[in-house]
Amino acid sequence: MTVGVRNTDAAAPVIAGINASLPRPIGISPLDLADRASIAAFVEGWDGPLDILINNAGVMATPETRTWGGHELQFATNHLGHFALSLGLRSALAATGSARIVAVSSSAHQRSPVVFDDIDFRFRIYEPWAAYATDPDNAVRLWDASLNMLD
Repeated sequence: MTVGVRNTDAAAPVIAGINASLPRPIGISPLDLADRASIAAFVEGWDGPLDILINNAGVMATPETRTWGGHELQFATNHLGHFALSLGLRSALAATGSARIVAVSSSAHQRSPVVFDDIDFRFRIYEPWAAYATDPDNAVRLWDASLNMLD
């Protein structure tokens, strides 16, 4: 098991505490889902098959911030980053013959509709919770469409 984290120094003592009670240690690897180079480095460093990928955690209700390509930070991290990671690890997942991808989401989508014409809040007034609330619904719709295109 490997945990991808933005801050390996902060994660190390937590993982060490967990590892103290495990027969096989959990590994830590740097991974910033808002940074395409970080995702590429994680994927490049992966070795061997991958049975399960759990896309969990991200960012929530952040101040307005733009990432590569001008994407809103929450959408870039919580959706585009997870998708890029999953796509990059596709061959490792396929190597097992029965791998699974689990995308963890929330019920926050009930707070805001998806505005497909402005997913990145380029034209609307930015509101952190509204931006976060669009992510779960975006993830479900876009993941479904994207993964179906891979079949």
